[in-house]
Amino acid sequence: MFHGNFKTNNLNNKRILEIGGAEPENIQQYSIKVLGAEYLNQTLDQECRDMPNTSIGSFMTLEPNSPYDLIFSNGVFEYCAINDDNPHGRKQIDPKDFEVQERKKQLSKLEQLLSKGGLLLINTISDPCIYSTQEIEQAGLRVIYRQRQDIYSPRSPSPRNELVIIEK
Repeated sequence: MFHGNFKTNNLNNKRILEIGGAEPENIQQYSIKVLGAEYLNQTLDQECRDMPNTSIGSFMTLEPNSPYDLIFSNGVFEYCAINDDNPHGRKQIDPKDFEVQERKKQLSKLEQLLSKGGLLLINTISDPCIYSTQEIEQAGLRVIYRQRQDIYSPRSPSPRNELVIIEK
């Protein structure tokens, strides 16, 4: 399921947060059954309200009391997926219109939610990641891998998707 640059062997009994998971694209089954990890899916998609281990709402509202060892998102942190409060959370947006301050707030929250030594995997589908490497590093995180490819299919035909692996 995962691209070879992501090592899953150290996640047994760890905490995984998926941001924006929707059936059948979420990683719940893999997280719980294969990795033996505690899993939470935080999504804006109201259609997912009956999915197990799923909470409806923005990841920005999560409390960082017990940080996550892995945070995973697929198709969330790209311009075409920025929420505008519609039922599916999708909106076409010009990159210039997504404020630098908003990106900084999001990265700060992601840094708070991630445990020391934890990984943040951002996989995009249609556009590159909204965060620059410089913005990520300014938030106290480190980019350990960044390439134009899809985590599910390394030979994806889309030339704009991106996989970014970040470590705290």
